Amino acid sequence: MVPEGVCRRAKTEGKVVMLNMRDHDGVAGAITRAPNAVMPGSIYPSPISQLPDIEDNMVVCATFTSPVMPPGHQFVARILPGTRLPRPV
Repeated sequence: MVPEGVCRRAKTEGKVVMLNMRDHDGVAGAITRAPNAVMPGSIYPSPISQLPDIEDNMVVCATFTSPVMPPGHQFVARILPGTRLPRPV
């Protein structure tokens, strides 16, 4: 989930918000507002003429850019603290 503060800072199209790994569960990179973004709480025009507009949009449209990593860098997969795993079926 994108924090509300990031949404507020990215309201201006083209503005880049850098993510700090310490503040975002180890995720680093940059977020920019998508060119066709409609901010939460706004009306999203329906792309289908037969369907009504979405009156209270609750979606954040953004573009994420991964940071440049050195050659040979390996991403380690791990379960984040607090994760509840489902029972095996």
